[in-house]
Amino acid sequence: MNERRISIRNLCYFVLKKLWIIFLAAILTGAALAGYRYYKDKKNANVSEDVKNGSALEPDEKLTVDNAILQFQYASEEEKYIATSPLMEVDWRNEKQSIVQYVVDIKTEEGNVVSGLEKQGIETTYVQMIRSFVNDGVFIEPLGKIDKKYQNVPNIKELVWCNNSGSAELTLGVIYHPKYESLAKDMRSVAEEYFKTLEAADKRLTVRTINETEAVVYDSSTETIQKNATTNLVTYRKAYQNAYATFTASQQSYFRAQTGYLEDEEAGPKPVKFSMKFLILGVILGGALGLGIVLLLLYISIKDQTVSDYSENLGIRNLGLVPVIDKKFRPWRNFLTMKELKPSLMGDTEESAEFIAVRLEAYCKEQESDSIAILSSTCSDNVKKVAEELTSALKKKKIKAVLLENVVKDKKDFEQMLSFRQCILIEELYKGNRRVAAETVEFCRESSVTVIGALGAVSVNG
Repeated sequence: MNERRISIRNLCYFVLKKLWIIFLAAILTGAALAGYRYYKDKKNANVSEDVKNGSALEPDEKLTVDNAILQFQYASEEEKYIATSPLMEVDWRNEKQSIVQYVVDIKTEEGNVVSGLEKQGIETTYVQMIRSFVNDGVFIEPLGKIDKKYQNVPNIKELVWCNNSGSAELTLGVIYHPKYESLAKDMRSVAEEYFKTLEAADKRLTVRTINETEAVVYDSSTETIQKNATTNLVTYRKAYQNAYATFTASQQSYFRAQTGYLEDEEAGPKPVKFSMKFLILGVILGGALGLGIVLLLLYISIKDQTVSDYSENLGIRNLGLVPVIDKKFRPWRNFLTMKELKPSLMGDTEESAEFIAVRLEAYCKEQESDSIAILSSTCSDNVKKVAEELTSALKKKKIKAVLLENVVKDKKDFEQMLSFRQCILIEELYKGNRRVAAETVEFCRESSVTVIGALGAVSVNG
């Protein structure tokens, strides 16, 4: 009973019949979304101090703007870093480096070399102190005293690095930059001055140079830093710009007040207009909703949609499909549905009725019967036309046929059907009530009346 056999053409025909539902849902949803956005913009059109400081916004609206403000701040910081960092100007494909290697020696007061765990522990301590002096940027202040050009350049430390290449060995590296040509020499001077300070504090300590060289390298770490900075800047900018485009007038005002964004543009409220973006979005969503409603209506429809609906779902024979000439011109139905049904049609109404009469005559002879009741769930005009033609065709073969409109509730019709003991069902495609037809067939079976089969009627353009 719940099985449906819906073809693509049949589905298209049903959708076209219910197209007004899709249009109505699209128009209403589009108008609702655009109207809601217009209402929100109208409500927030008058920019006040409360709007600028965010107190007039709803908590979720303010939170959304605050997140965008953070993205703006991150972008500003990244932009400032790219503009001021000397490392961003270095060509990492051909990076020139100045490298000096040092070794830390620990000796006793008598001049003997300290050995074992004591030596290793002391060396590790001083190695870490020297690395911290360089990598943590402690050298920046004394470097600025050597030359003022190093002052107020916080990212200068990105051009200098230090690591330990062995348990007591250190490597001091300086990346060449044209603005700071003497950085390698000055950095070495500052570092070795620090070494002297450490040696003065601990007479056992000696830091000496063991190698110095210059090299041009392909520095992947510098490449990564530069590309990450550019990527982060683009990401942050897109984040706050995309967010700003979706803000209401009040949210935009609050964002501008906190960030200075678009200061050159008019800060006052802009004319409130219906949002085409929200209108189109609403139409699309409404159209999808309307289509869903139409498909649901098709699924739960109690009308026969295919030839199989009135036969196979009832578990009875399909006696054929009889056309009934319809004077109304329905081009869409003719194109989408009739082409599919054409192979099942048996000619005009009269020819079809005569052919079916031959089949029923053979059945009646086998059953030694000369009467057939004709039943239907709707008894529509087309059903009556088919029943009339079939009755006439059967009469020629000396078989009595009568259309009984309501055997389930009409006592006379029921008694007449019982006297015939057999019946056929005529259902009109797209109009037959599947539930009533199923109840009728079940009622016949319970009354020991044989249901020979089902005959379909369908209107076609004349």
